[in-house]
Amino acid sequence: MGGRLPADWEGPTRGTMMAWPALASLWGETLPRVREDITLLARTIAEYEPVTLLVRPCQVRAARRSVGRAVRILPIPVDDIWAGDTVPMVVEHPLGPYGVDGHFNGWGEKQQPHANDTHLARILLHRAGIRRVSAPLVMEGGCVDSNGQGTLMATESSLTSRNPRLCRDEIERALRGLFGAHKVIWLRGVRGQETTDCHIDMVARFLAPRVVALSRPAPGKSAVWWPVYRQARSALRVAADARGQHLDVIEIPEADPLVNTIGGPEVTTSYLTYYPTTTAVFVHTFGDPRADDRALGVLRDHHPNRDVVPLRLDAIAAGGGGLHCTTQHAP
Repeated sequence: MGGRLPADWEGPTRGTMMAWPALASLWGETLPRVREDITLLARTIAEYEPVTLLVRPCQVRAARRSVGRAVRILPIPVDDIWAGDTVPMVVEHPLGPYGVDGHFNGWGEKQQPHANDTHLARILLHRAGIRRVSAPLVMEGGCVDSNGQGTLMATESSLTSRNPRLCRDEIERALRGLFGAHKVIWLRGVRGQETTDCHIDMVARFLAPRVVALSRPAPGKSAVWWPVYRQARSALRVAADARGQHLDVIEIPEADPLVNTIGGPEVTTSYLTYYPTTTAVFVHTFGDPRADDRALGVLRDHHPNRDVVPLRLDAIAAGGGGLHCTTQHAP
């Protein structure tokens, strides 16, 4: 379509969108702690750029008491916190930007209810006056990562599980058309181990157009993730971007599940769920001092003009997600 999906680190960003957790049926007794995490994250990002929090109209008063006046609240029907997957990605285009509606369906209908989140992309694009493009497949924001120069990374496990009637070549053609990509680097991933079927932002992220960060499991990590890492490492070592340039791969070890306080070897503790804005990079830390410091150091090296801000968001991590999953650049 002649568009371009900017890299996550490109700026200036216009602000951040997040969502307020609405349903006790999804979070149970941990709901108050999840709301505390969302509050901390929203207030912290708001120190650097505008934050808009999507909140069910009946919960606006409670959310306002929690986040204060520094965060803008947008009353809108919403179900859960995963704005990184439900808020539309905006693509640059010579005729004006457009937003991609990936038809969010609870990660392949693994989790319900998400009846409101399904419609967020359409509603938000309409309110923002941005052209909506209906994707010819089901996908979430965490399914793809862009280097801003025509190359995407994605995991087969995530996108093929959402779209069982499409082969990988058909999915790739759709991604190229939607995001103006000339090359898709596929990593295998793994199905059925967690809700997202191994989103790319758990495994590998572009730090620069030809630099990729790769998450390396800790020694105590569940054995299922080691083949994911080894296959990704092998694939990235021989991969080239859309311009034919090979990639520099930097490994970032995960937090040791025997040291961190999140909840054991099955919990997602990837540092690659960081979120960059124009002036800061917000990083999920996990209480393993050595691994935390290593991850923060790599991100400082590759974002020298931005503050690197560590945040402990244990309730969100225990719920199976990361900081990047709860944030999206505003249209």
